[in-house]
Amino acid sequence: MATTLTSKGQVTIPKRIRDALTSIAKMRRTLVNLLLLSVSSLTGLLLILWALPHLRKPALKLTDYDDLVIFAGHRGGGHLRESIDQVVQGERAGMSVHWRTDANGFRVDQETKARAPPNVRRILLLGDSYIDGMRTDQRFTIGAELQRALGAGAEVIIVGHNNPANAWYWLQNQSAAWHPDDVVLGITLGNDLTFQNLGAGLQESANGGVELLDESLLDGNPAWRASALPAQAYLPRSNLALSTLRFEFHVRHWLAARAGMFGQLPAPETGPELNAPGRFFDRDMYTGLGLFARQQSAFIQASYRANRATLAGIQRLLSARGVRFTVLVLPVRIQVNPTDWARLLRQYALNPDAFDLRAPNAHIKASCAEFRIDCLDPTDALIAQYQKRASALYRPRGDMHLNEAGNARIAAELARHLEEDRGAQ
Repeated sequence: MATTLTSKGQVTIPKRIRDALTSIAKMRRTLVNLLLLSVSSLTGLLLILWALPHLRKPALKLTDYDDLVIFAGHRGGGHLRESIDQVVQGERAGMSVHWRTDANGFRVDQETKARAPPNVRRILLLGDSYIDGMRTDQRFTIGAELQRALGAGAEVIIVGHNNPANAWYWLQNQSAAWHPDDVVLGITLGNDLTFQNLGAGLQESANGGVELLDESLLDGNPAWRASALPAQAYLPRSNLALSTLRFEFHVRHWLAARAGMFGQLPAPETGPELNAPGRFFDRDMYTGLGLFARQQSAFIQASYRANRATLAGIQRLLSARGVRFTVLVLPVRIQVNPTDWARLLRQYALNPDAFDLRAPNAHIKASCAEFRIDCLDPTDALIAQYQKRASALYRPRGDMHLNEAGNARIAAELARHLEEDRGAQ
């Protein structure tokens, strides 16, 4: 039907066309409303994420791990402070966990006597913050989980030491007073190797033991300078690509800091040196990446030699006393979670072919085999646990430490290993 003019000069539009125009107008309004809703929802979400930390009540200042340890060679109970029974800083701000040590500084629930009760197997569990249970409740440390798994026939005592050489010195001078049946030394495949002090605060003595040189260097020697990994450790990246990476990981850390649901977004923590794409240092307190480099620096080679000497010295000492010695390998997160490894590679533009993620494991196993030391490496078990459940075994925001699920898995593997070893004797 043609369009016509009415007597008043108005245009008459056919109904089909009017309906079509009305539908188009409604669709346009709907699309605009949807777009506005999407923008407002995204803006709202970002505002909520930004506001979350500000909406919480101010958290009380809690005692944190650094205030619970003291590095001193003469201490009878390792590096943990004595007689603590309080809540301390947990995994995130405002979260508290229970921490208890006895009068000796052992992290246990009861006061430790000189000897275990009759027919009870006493196990001294030595190690750094992995074993101490940094920011972990008393119930969920590796030691507590191991105690539950072994039952009343065993007594597990956590003795804190920030590196294996310090553990050797304590075992030599203090452990006989506690009459252990077993000593289990946890070695973290990161700072336990790169922040040793054999050759600084401690040195091998002429009689095959270890002696204290400088108590101020029991946490490592600051004069040992880190060196950057060689050129083949990096992949070429354009300036634009590097800028994009920096922005991406800035956003990842921003989200992780403001909402727990994004806690696993960042790459694993590194430091204390300021690592960057194209410049990553071998001496790393958290990830220990220099230990995995195929082309090892002089410092890493020296670290491996010091660890070998330490394991040999501990085995000589404990074997002479009739004490069973077990080395427990504690893997870092890049060895367990492929996503963590991929994020570290991406953030720092690293070349994966320049690294061997089992290099420190192989070193420790070779040293244990050489000196006939019992050794447990639960890395494969942790990988299987991660693949089975695809859940986090390490703490959020790139923290190097195992979480409660990781502690439980390590303890289960160690309990099985100790029971099998005891049954074979």
